[in-house]
Amino acid sequence: MKFTELDYCQYLLSSQINYTITNLASHLENISHDKINNYLKNEKQKILSVAFNPKKPMIASAGHGGFITLWNLIKADNNEWKSEIHKTLKGHKLAVESVVFSPDGNKLISCSQDQTIKFWDLNGDINISINTIELGNLYQGMNISGVKNLDEAQMDALEELGASRDRKIPENPGGPN
Repeated sequence: MKFTELDYCQYLLSSQINYTITNLASHLENISHDKINNYLKNEKQKILSVAFNPKKPMIASAGHGGFITLWNLIKADNNEWKSEIHKTLKGHKLAVESVVFSPDGNKLISCSQDQTIKFWDLNGDINISINTIELGNLYQGMNISGVKNLDEAQMDALEELGASRDRKIPENPGGPN
């Protein structure tokens, strides 16, 4: 079997998620990495990021669906953990690539392929972001003419992100010199 670049990227992504889940499992009594992973299999989107709340047993998962799911981990009478959806946060237009809780556990920050960063208040009943930063075209107004050590594909990618460059127009294209 050939190991492709996509396989490698998915491995790196799953490694980060596995690290986060393992870290959470080590902080909660009587719960395993596999048990948390099984909770997340109920997610209705392909997961790109997982974070756990530093102050209470809660997981945030986010991914290709463009929404964030907050999961409460509840300890049952038999000392087993179970999960239940606390709330779903919607507001991004594209996939949510990363989520992180604030140190006090009361806010969540998410970033998306829609070029926005959203701040969510987890204590309220309203599931809308309290602040949004729009990144826009990061390289807008940057002239990359004369930049060295970049190939044509990299230059084209920078142009797609808003950069511009002076292009030489051939003299008399297609005609006699």
